[in-house]
Amino acid sequence: MSFGRLGMVILLLAGCDSPATDSDAGTSPRDAAVDAGRSVDAAGDTGPSRDAGARDAGDPDPDSGSDAAMDAARRPPALADWCMGSDTVIGALASAMEPRSWVEMPDDSGALDLDLHYSLLYWSDSAVWDSVERKVHWIGGPGTCCADPATYQRLTYDAVEDAWTMEATPFAGSGHAYDGNAFDSERGLHYFSKFHDEVVRVYDGRTWSDLPEIPFSATPTSGLAFFETDEGSRLVYVGRTGRVALWDGTRWTQREGAEDSPWGTYNNFAEPNPARGLVWMGAGNGGDRVHYAMSAAGEFRRFADAPISLNNSRALHAYEPVSGNFLVHDIDADVFYEFDPVADTWTRIDDMVDRPSFTRGTRFQVPIPDCGVVLFFEHYRDVRNVYLYRHG
Repeated sequence: MSFGRLGMVILLLAGCDSPATDSDAGTSPRDAAVDAGRSVDAAGDTGPSRDAGARDAGDPDPDSGSDAAMDAARRPPALADWCMGSDTVIGALASAMEPRSWVEMPDDSGALDLDLHYSLLYWSDSAVWDSVERKVHWIGGPGTCCADPATYQRLTYDAVEDAWTMEATPFAGSGHAYDGNAFDSERGLHYFSKFHDEVVRVYDGRTWSDLPEIPFSATPTSGLAFFETDEGSRLVYVGRTGRVALWDGTRWTQREGAEDSPWGTYNNFAEPNPARGLVWMGAGNGGDRVHYAMSAAGEFRRFADAPISLNNSRALHAYEPVSGNFLVHDIDADVFYEFDPVADTWTRIDDMVDRPSFTRGTRFQVPIPDCGVVLFFEHYRDVRNVYLYRHG
């Protein structure tokens, strides 16, 4: 987008990423982060870049018990300088948004040019955000129900360049995206859990590789999340009937304590919440209103049953970066809720401004903490709509 078009946007408002190659000019954001002292491990290694359990100066002591430490742990991240001005389209839009407001992004970012199969976004939930390269990524497939060959595609939105692109993946066959996307921004690794597959795939921006098999039989539709635990960064795999495993960069460890509780099967979900220090998970056929939190210490807490179905294809689940709660879309009723995992309360949101009607098509969403918004990508035949929502 030209600066002239961006200026028009501002006036109207007033009323797995691709790291740079050796031939690229300049230094990529992730390379700059590495130069500043952050480590990037080999593909598949999700281990912490500092000693397990160590905290940066100023991080709250989780054992201190003080209200100040708890408040600091729950504080939403500060908005990034790059997203609070007019240098980018998303920054110009987000900077001007009021609480509870929606805005549609301009249609000249390439989304309309994407050759999307009509069923590519069926049964999808969350995309992922690369906070270093400032890109949205999402992998999904049209499924053998609807396409031959049913090949999986990876969509990317470059927030700096304001450009959507699509690339093929090595995968084909049954299944869709479900909640199988997760991302490690520090190492630039995009994880994807394919339908009914005991091997989680990982993309480092150049090549794909496989993690070892999970320690139990695969679920058809898993939930995947990347999360900072007390023991360091971990990839969290949520399967059916309470089967939860964590990948530490070397091996999978099954987390005990959830299997004895009631869980559903098929269409589970997992959403990390860095502000609250937990992963929200659960649902599945036969238990679609049952949901849990897993803390950074690996402890499970069951919530009161949800007022709506939380199954994939029935709800979209997103960490809401301003409030630190969750934004939940009841797809069947086209109603939004805010879920507070600390108070275990649900609040219907009836005061949204300029909210689009999500009564047709399919979509995925992704929280962008840098900008304090949640991005929604909607697909219906030849329609490609991209929206931002600011809740705080």
